[in-house]
Amino acid sequence: PSVVMMIPRIISAGLARPLALGTSSITQQRLFSRGLCSAASSKIRVSRLESNSSVLHVQLSNPAKMNSLDLDMWTQFKSTFESIGRTEGEFSDVKAVVLSGEGKHFCTGMDVTAFSKAMQTVLGSDCPAKGREYLFNLITHLQECVTVLEKCPVPVVGAVQGACLGGAVDMVCATDLCVASPDAVVCVKEVDIAIAADMGTLQRLASLVGQRVANDWAMTARKVTADEATRSGFFNRIVDDPLQEAIETACLLASKPSSALRGTKRALVYARDHSVEQSLEQIATWNSATMLSNDLLRIAASMAQNKNK
Repeated sequence: PSVVMMIPRIISAGLARPLALGTSSITQQRLFSRGLCSAASSKIRVSRLESNSSVLHVQLSNPAKMNSLDLDMWTQFKSTFESIGRTEGEFSDVKAVVLSGEGKHFCTGMDVTAFSKAMQTVLGSDCPAKGREYLFNLITHLQECVTVLEKCPVPVVGAVQGACLGGAVDMVCATDLCVASPDAVVCVKEVDIAIAADMGTLQRLASLVGQRVANDWAMTARKVTADEATRSGFFNRIVDDPLQEAIETACLLASKPSSALRGTKRALVYARDHSVEQSLEQIATWNSATMLSNDLLRIAASMAQNKNK
């Protein structure tokens, strides 16, 4: 039990070292002055852009803990993204999503208290097999909480400032686009706390930055600057105001024909994990099923009209 009780302090010490960052902050006042209306008051805040209701903003709102996520937050995060862009429901009309974190830091991953409680459950089980089954189910649940970003049928644009550590790296790896502030710091921190990253970074990072760079970041757990992360392909670009840039990018995406955008995202994700031949068949199947959309007919009619002028 004494070892279990030490887990939060061990993890906290491991996570605290890389956080000597800049002071840039996106305050609540600035956020809502841009025209975002809150639809929730929990630690996962969901908002629609007033000027473009087809753009949804999902914000991690636990700044006192640098937006670390406990188990309830992870579960709410998962259920939120599972409801976006579906054929029915509150967010069925959403065409693009912005993901951000409130305050100085984007996110520091898993809340250490939640992790400690999970370890107590595992080590305190009267049956080793039950404890390990619990841990297996917990890990796969958390993996699904990140994979929802990739499975979300509409594009997800990340906005990162300050710390992007541990589970936050998993999140960014699963977004479609991501911009960062100059003070952003990326760290695949898990090896420093005696864990192999298990929520998607080791499976997705190499496709973004290349195998050698992924090996470097994941094995050394060193701090990676925004500039290096951008040059490596982890971020799309560095901007002074990543939230504003992400909102503008999401609005641009939302202006595109919805079926084509969804198909493009699906095909890009599929192609990452399959051969060229399999991927060509996948996109042929998708287009044969969805190409004759109202958007295509409208654009074709407009092109024909302009041609006749």
